[in-house]
Amino acid sequence: AASQWLGAGASASASGADTPAKRLERGEPVEIAGYTLTPALARGLQQARLVPPVASGARRLVWIDTALQPAAAPSPATERQLDAWRAAGWSVQARTVTAPAFWQQTGTDDAPDLIAATVSALSAGDAA
Repeated sequence: AASQWLGAGASASASGADTPAKRLERGEPVEIAGYTLTPALARGLQQARLVPPVASGARRLVWIDTALQPAAAPSPATERQLDAWRAAGWSVQARTVTAPAFWQQTGTDDAPDLIAATVSALSAGDAA
């Protein structure tokens, strides 16, 4: 989604538009949702990968997705991530809870299902 907004898609390239991605390539910072994104930060984000760390002993991952409505199954991108963690020997528990898109809110918003899922995951971790 971010790459589409930044204009990295084929349609933006074909149109010759001065997209945020092109400005970053020229070394110019861009503003996204009121925040300045520098070229160095953009490169770091582009190169970042979520990979399972090498760990000894019990390894447990609790993955909690949020959605406006609970999804029947994780997205294909989420499934790829979860499969990578399982392949690395991690015990993976994944679920989707109903919660508002809190990163898009300007004020505060309650997410009781997310709170309950987080507390449950942390409590289960104490027992492990």
